[in-house]
Amino acid sequence: MSRSLDIVIIDADETFVRRLAGAISDRKGVSCNVRAFSKTEKCIHLLENTKPDALIVGREMYGDDIKRVYSGKTIVLTPEEEEDGVCRYSPVQTILEAVGNPVPEIARRKVKCGTAKVTGVFSFCETSVKNAYALALAKNLSYDRRVLYINTDEFSGLGSTFSHEKGFTLSDAIYAYRQEKTCGVHVKEVICAGNGFDYIPPTSCADDLTGCGMTELNMMVNEIMSVCDYDRVVIDSGYAISEPWDLYKICDEVDVPYTPDVNVRMSELKKYMLQSGKSKFFEILRQIRIQDHLEKYNTEGWMEKYFPEWCRWLACEGGGL
Repeated sequence: MSRSLDIVIIDADETFVRRLAGAISDRKGVSCNVRAFSKTEKCIHLLENTKPDALIVGREMYGDDIKRVYSGKTIVLTPEEEEDGVCRYSPVQTILEAVGNPVPEIARRKVKCGTAKVTGVFSFCETSVKNAYALALAKNLSYDRRVLYINTDEFSGLGSTFSHEKGFTLSDAIYAYRQEKTCGVHVKEVICAGNGFDYIPPTSCADDLTGCGMTELNMMVNEIMSVCDYDRVVIDSGYAISEPWDLYKICDEVDVPYTPDVNVRMSELKKYMLQSGKSKFFEILRQIRIQDHLEKYNTEGWMEKYFPEWCRWLACEGGGL
C-alpha cells in the first residue's frame, strides 16, 4: 500500500482553492492529503517546515518567495491553455495527471513493508520535560518519515504553539470519530501541519479525555494511521485518560524519558507491573536518560530557542531513536 500524496494548493481565489481541494480529496482511486491556501504567508510558513510531494500554485502567486522555500514537483495553474503550465479550468483528472506520483520510492517501501509504528511517551518527569522529549522525537523522526503527533495531557500548555486556525482540537477529532465511525473528512480536518510533522491540537477540555475509553482512542489512532498513511504516530500521553495502561496496547514501543531524581518511582513502576500481570509492558519500554543541559518546554519561544538543541541531542547522543 503506497501512502497518500501530500499536496499543497495556493491560489488567490479562495472559492476556487476550496473547490479544487475538495475535488482532489474526493477523487476515487487517488488517495491525497490536501492543504489549501489563499494567502502566501501561511503557505510559505508550511513549506518552510514540511516537504509536500507536490505544489499546485496559481501563476500570479508563484514568485521568488515560494521558489525559495520549495523546489519540488510544481504545477503552475495558468488562466488559459499555455505550454508552460496547466489551465486552472482543466478537469481535476488532468491536474492530477500533471502531479503524477512524486512519492519517493523509499517512502513507499516503508509503508508496504509494514514498518508503520506507534510510539508512546510516558514519564515521571515534569510534563515540561516529557513534552520536550516527545516533540523532539516527532521532529527527529519526520526527517525521513510521515509523522503525526498527538498530545493527551489534560492541560498541555501547548495550545498557543499547536493550535488550529478553525479552533479544532483532539476533542473535535474524538467527537467526529464517534459520529463517523471512521477517519472521515471531519477527523482529517482537525489535523494540522508544522515543524516538519503533522499534529492534532491538544484538547482544551480535560473532561473530553477522562470520558474517552482507550479502546475508542486506540481505534481512532489506528484508523488515522491507515487512512492517512502515517509512518509513525507519537502519542505524548497525559494523566487525564481513564485507562492509561490500555493506551500502550497499540504502541510498538514506549519511551520513558527520565532524570536521576525519578529512579525510585521507576523501580516502583516495575514492581507494580510485575505484580499486576503487565510485565509485557517492559518488552516495549525504552528508558531515555535526559541530559542536564537540555531546557524544559515552555511556551515563550521554546520552539525557536531550544527545540533545535533537543533535536541535535536526540539525533546524536540520543542514538537517533
